[in-house]
Amino acid sequence: MIKKISNAKTNYLKKEYIYKKRLKELRHTFNHSEKITRNYSQLFQDLFVLTVLNGKKNGSYIEIGSSDPVRINNTFLLESTFDWIGLGYDINKNLVEKYNNVRKNSCLLKDATTTNFNEDFQKFNIPHEVDYLQIDIEPAKYSLECLNRIPFDNYRFKVITFETECYTEGNIYEIESRQLLRKKGYSHVYTRVGRLGKFQEDWYVHDSFYKKFAEIFEVTELNEVDPREIFYKNYSINKFKIFFGVLYSLIFNRKDIYK
Repeated sequence: MIKKISNAKTNYLKKEYIYKKRLKELRHTFNHSEKITRNYSQLFQDLFVLTVLNGKKNGSYIEIGSSDPVRINNTFLLESTFDWIGLGYDINKNLVEKYNNVRKNSCLLKDATTTNFNEDFQKFNIPHEVDYLQIDIEPAKYSLECLNRIPFDNYRFKVITFETECYTEGNIYEIESRQLLRKKGYSHVYTRVGRLGKFQEDWYVHDSFYKKFAEIFEVTELNEVDPREIFYKNYSINKFKIFFGVLYSLIFNRKDIYK
């Protein structure tokens, strides 16, 4: 499952276009958080997973909608610093080739709305208790189609981040995905996570981890939350930036503002 990276390919990892964060100002520290010099997720999904699981080493992930292997990637930190194993999915051939040239874990060139996840997971020896599930496919209707194919009866996921694109799609995919995941035993903990009015994700933990989540974050549920509020000490939102962010999204209907 794990591949070795050649020296020639490590140059890709040295590019300085990734997002540096103020990790010294973390509101919630966890095991080995002092080793992190930067995170890679667009909305701090990697830090959310690590915080809930207290910096778990040798964890596991399923990454649906892998995209770039490093830039704005939710699992690169987990793999590179915390030695996680995992499996990615993407439908873009060029991105899958780049991913498999750069990352230790594999990414499959497959349509996640039609693949047989049970067969894939068995082939790649995915454990039946997976630490993190990411579903991020655009447009959001494909994320929902994918969610309906996940074998929840055979596999349990401790943390899930699910992209709804509510800022452009409305609440239809929010409603259906929340109903499904609640029935499957997942607690909805953060609603409409996003930045500058571009709220686009829902975050979940398995019911068995809810008590631990609530103890760490000291909340039951937050709606329309900027992740910088969750993870930075003394962070305050600039209301003018939110206003112009919402206005820009409404006028241009852009989904790549932060990419």
